Order: sequence, then structure tokens, then C-alpha cells
Amino acid sequence: MLATGHPKYTYIEHRLLAIRARPEDEPPPSANGFATLIAVGHVGFYVVRWTETKPRGGIGRIFDQFDNALFQIVPGRGPFIWPPRRILNHAGLDQLAEVMGIWERRP
Repeated sequence: MLATGHPKYTYIEHRLLAIRARPEDEPPPSANGFATLIAVGHVGFYVVRWTETKPRGGIGRIFDQFDNALFQIVPGRGPFIWPPRRILNHAGLDQLAEVMGIWERRP
């Protein structure tokens, strides 16, 4: 979960992922996961799912880059204070949508 700086704005980004277990592995031949970012007003949700290969470190790299902007709600990590220290504007939401790795190219 995250906070945005857009009180009257809706943002939806859904992308297929080609996830590798390790960076040195060959990319899979087709998408094996997805990432969806939904932001409505001041509240946003980022969902990441993989179907075959779990990336090394899971979603750790998301928290490495956005630890001051995100709260993990599933599985929960305990109580948190709202809003987070970092509020994401449109550029920040785009950066978050890109952080998971290799995106399948859209036609």
C-alpha cells in the first residue's frame, strides 16, 4: 500500500512480467508473472505475482528502492503510520511500475 499526491486522480498500470530466478539466467520464453499498480486518490495498491519462477529476493528490490513509500499489507508486517514518509507523484508511480524487472513488450 502507498500514498499518492493526487487526491482526484486514478492510475492503473498492469503489465506482464518475464521473471528470472537470478539476473544471470536467460529470460523465460513467455510471461510468468504480472504486476498491477492501482491508485485511487491518496491510496494506492501494488500487487506482484509470479506463476512459475520466484525471483531471487522476492519483492525485496521493491522495498530496497521504495522502503519509505510502501507498507506491506499481505503478509502484514505490523502496525504502520499513515501517510508514509514519501508520497509518490505520477513519476514515482511510473518508477514503481518499472521496478520489478523485465517487462513483456506490448504490441
